[in-house]
Amino acid sequence: MGGSRRRRRLDRRGSDVGMVRAASAQIRGGQEGARQKFEAGMAAAQHEFDVDLEREKLAMGRRMDAEAALARYRDPLARAAEDLRSRLWNVRRGQFLQTYGVGGDAGAREARLSTLFRIAQYFAWSEILRREVQYLSFPDAEQTRSVM
Repeated sequence: MGGSRRRRRLDRRGSDVGMVRAASAQIRGGQEGARQKFEAGMAAAQHEFDVDLEREKLAMGRRMDAEAALARYRDPLARAAEDLRSRLWNVRRGQFLQTYGVGGDAGAREARLSTLFRIAQYFAWSEILRREVQYLSFPDAEQTRSVM
C-alpha cells in the first residue's frame, strides 16, 4: 500500500509538472503572439509616419519654391507697377500729353516709347510671375489666389 500511495503522489506531481509546462507553453505562445502583434502594429505605424513625413517634405518643398518665386519676382513687378502707375498718373492728371503728346521731336518720341516700355514691362513681369507660380501653391489658398 505504501508503494501505491507513493506512486500516486509521483503521478500527481508528474501531472502537476505537465500542467505547469503546458500552461507555461501557452503563456509563452501568448506572449509571442502579443509580441508579433505589437511589432506588426509598430511597423504599420512607422510606415504611416514615413509616408506622412514624405508628404510633408514635398508640401514644404512646394511652399518654399512658391515663396522663392514670389520673392524673386515681387520687387521687379512692384517697380514696374509703380513706374506704370506714375506714368498713367502723369498722362491723366499731369501735363504729360500737353508736353509730349504731340510733336515729332526726339523728346516726344522718347516719352511715347518709354510709356510703351512701361506698359510692356508691367505685363511681362506679370506674365513671368504667373507662369512661375502657376503650378506652385502657397500654404493658404487665398494667398495663392492673391498672387495669381
